[in-house]
Amino acid sequence: MGPKYLPVKINATYPVFDGDKLFVQKQKELWISGIRAHKEAKKIAYEHVTDTFHKLVDEALAKNNSFVYEGHFTNDATWDIPKLFKEKGYKINMLFIGLSDSDLPALRVA
Repeated sequence: MGPKYLPVKINATYPVFDGDKLFVQKQKELWISGIRAHKEAKKIAYEHVTDTFHKLVDEALAKNNSFVYEGHFTNDATWDIPKLFKEKGYKINMLFIGLSDSDLPALRVA
């Protein structure tokens, strides 16, 4: 949902990391490969998303590249990555999307 609200130039230039989509894709891949235990697939998918995200963050910082991601800022720890980029001298731009109905995000992810 978020990427469609970004300026065209950003969408055309940078891939947008979306952990929710990657999580669902990984769970599906695990299901197809034979891991049918929901709890185990969920754990592996979460670890995959976390590892991928941190690898991409580290790579962007090492190469001084821009980094675009869709995030959910639900607790203090979720601000660590923007703070890290800010400490490294990056300019931070954030787009906040508010929804009038709290059920909409759950439907979007589903």
